[in-house]
Amino acid sequence: MDGNDVARPDEAAAAEDAGRRMPLTNFGQYIERLEGHAFHNTYVQRMLDDHSVPPDLVQQMQLTYCEPIETPDILNLLAEHHVTVLVGARGVGRFTSAVCTLATLHHRTEWPARPDRPLRLREIRRGFNEVFDISGIRLAEEVGYVLDARADDEVITPAFGRSLHDLSAQLREARSFLVVVASESLWERVGAGAQAYEIRFTGPPAAQVFEQYLNDRSRATYWLTTPVAQALTRTTAAYAVHVAGLVNEAEAAAPSTEASRSPNATDPRVDAVLAALQNWRKELVEWHRRKPGPLAHGFLLTTAVFPGCPAEVVYTVAASLAGDLDPGAVSTGLAAPGIIELAHEVGATVDAADCIAFGKPGYPSAVVNFFQRNRPDLAPRFRGWLIGLPSAIHGVTEVSDDDRQRMSDLAIDLLTRTVLARRDLVLLRRAVDEWAKNPSLITAAADLVTSCALDTTFGRKVRDETREWVINSGRSGTGSLRALTVAIACGRDLEKAGMSIVVKRLEHLAMHDDDRVCNAVADAVQKLIGSSKAREAFARVLTSRQHDHTANTRGTVQLSLAILGATEPDGMVSVLTETGRDSDMRWLIAAWSSLLTNGDRAAETKRIVLLWLQHANRDNNWALPIAQILIDAAEDADRPGRTSRIIHLCEGLYHQDQPTSIELRIRKSITEALFGVDSAQYRGLAEPGAVSQGQ
Repeated sequence: MDGNDVARPDEAAAAEDAGRRMPLTNFGQYIERLEGHAFHNTYVQRMLDDHSVPPDLVQQMQLTYCEPIETPDILNLLAEHHVTVLVGARGVGRFTSAVCTLATLHHRTEWPARPDRPLRLREIRRGFNEVFDISGIRLAEEVGYVLDARADDEVITPAFGRSLHDLSAQLREARSFLVVVASESLWERVGAGAQAYEIRFTGPPAAQVFEQYLNDRSRATYWLTTPVAQALTRTTAAYAVHVAGLVNEAEAAAPSTEASRSPNATDPRVDAVLAALQNWRKELVEWHRRKPGPLAHGFLLTTAVFPGCPAEVVYTVAASLAGDLDPGAVSTGLAAPGIIELAHEVGATVDAADCIAFGKPGYPSAVVNFFQRNRPDLAPRFRGWLIGLPSAIHGVTEVSDDDRQRMSDLAIDLLTRTVLARRDLVLLRRAVDEWAKNPSLITAAADLVTSCALDTTFGRKVRDETREWVINSGRSGTGSLRALTVAIACGRDLEKAGMSIVVKRLEHLAMHDDDRVCNAVADAVQKLIGSSKAREAFARVLTSRQHDHTANTRGTVQLSLAILGATEPDGMVSVLTETGRDSDMRWLIAAWSSLLTNGDRAAETKRIVLLWLQHANRDNNWALPIAQILIDAAEDADRPGRTSRIIHLCEGLYHQDQPTSIELRIRKSITEALFGVDSAQYRGLAEPGAVSQGQ
């Protein structure tokens, strides 16, 4: 293809690029906060509890929200049926419109179905590998539900449309509303019976979206009179966001020149944005036709990976990349070009702080994308170099800690986007195996796994992959590091993908022989235990194990240790702090029963008994509930081993030589319940024979 023959960029790819520029995007795509380069994503799940749409996301959406032209139709269907389905192409703004419409229904004073107060916003989700079925789902009152089914391959029951029809009456009775966002191909498969709720969604006018996303909205009038406006005709909201992002970059890189420019001169910023909309294809083709040397190639790519970073480090790293791509062809010593020469060669500038950047909107991503498409033979080497880059950067001592961390984050960011774009399991494994070896990068490996596991198109394969890592992890080497990565991910954003599955993963991981994995499981439990949804999931697993004596005993014990031993910063027991004294304690009884039945963890058991006694010392109201939990755990009729449970419990209770009055009170309650004698007479009763007689 001739360098001048440049096609308009694919809108889906542009929408994805727009997502990288937005401070916060929709749940169904990964979300990048520009500060920190951390990816986040939320996947559709079945259960409703604790899946509220975060208020900060709603607030962020409303700042730049433009009402779609379909708003009257949406409101009419919600008033009549309390449900509507927004069917449309990717990037038209279905999810944003769903959230913002539900969030503002109470403000529509003339609307006949207006709620009296703001609706609580929740997502309807399903769990890992479940078929989505909303028949029989329980609803709460005065809730605005969003069901995100934008992925073409979403697993939904064929009767979904008929179930939606049946749900309409329940929504009306609960004074709640549901907006479903779906792809066209998915709705054709599952929408039978609910066509009356369907809206063919095209979204807001692109020019309005463009104006909303400009950093300086007063500049919209000027830009809409330039050739850039042609890019906003017959396009999507996401593409308009992409165009606005490029304009923002162009204006940040160069001040306004309108006043000083001659009437017939073109605005260089407009030219730059138009070139960026074509992915700088013409310029990059022309540059490569000049056959620059291998070091210049390496410098171009490295500057694209590290825009705005110290030029000296970029120069050093560029030499390593050039050597990887073209071994033996890179000149060294005085024969090699220097930083200033190379910066001029690749069209970059070095500022007064000795940092290097292109100063062209969208140019860094265009450079990387061009190379990977233009040289598929060398692209695998580039990706391999990218995987090793964070470790190499952490070893650089010539830069500040902040610069080192920023460069590492940029490399991780690019690799994560590459894995997601390619949906490449092999690349994911290579990155995890490399990063997990470095203690300073293990969390980056966990975040990479999380981002991929929550992706709407790639996620299912990654979740299956991590399941294999957990079950067949081995006990050392690569398998152990992969297990450690999943354990850390469970304590971070992976819980958004389904708490029950995360808890099951943690139970499997708790069996691991590697102490690092077990410690990571404990850390994950510590972070999750504050969530009511997590406690419900832990409760389901532990109570189910109570009646299944062939179940995962070691994993259950380890999980019980982590749950019962998790503490707040002030030393109070987390699960007691989060659980009311009138709550259902059966799952805590099951956890204690599992722990006391197993005699291999005596030291940990004593430590946790002491933690619970200390909790009662600081909150006297917990003394009798704690005593009752321990009594019921020791007496557990559903699990054999009463004798050993009583012995292990008493060893913990009588571990303190100078008990407080509260501890004596708890001892008294327990020994009287278990032995029928006063605690002062207990000494000597904890021998196996004595306990057996007590039975």
